[in-house]
Amino acid sequence: MNINIDGKSYEVDENDEKNAELIGVLGVVRTGDNALPLLQHIQQCVQAVHSGKLKELKNLLPKEKTKTKLKT
Repeated sequence: MNINIDGKSYEVDENDEKNAELIGVLGVVRTGDNALPLLQHIQQCVQAVHSGKLKELKNLLPKEKTKTKLKT
């Protein structure tokens, strides 16, 4: 198996028991590589819905009337 990190290539024999720990770490790194874009997308969706609902709430609340005092 060829692993490329920071522009450097490494050849790793995934069938060699000596590399079991390395293969385990690689699995976690791959999971992170797959999960991060999904989590970022979820965050963007939640922010968009939150922003829209906050605007909707502001529009539904009664408007404040400004009181003008007359000078006498």
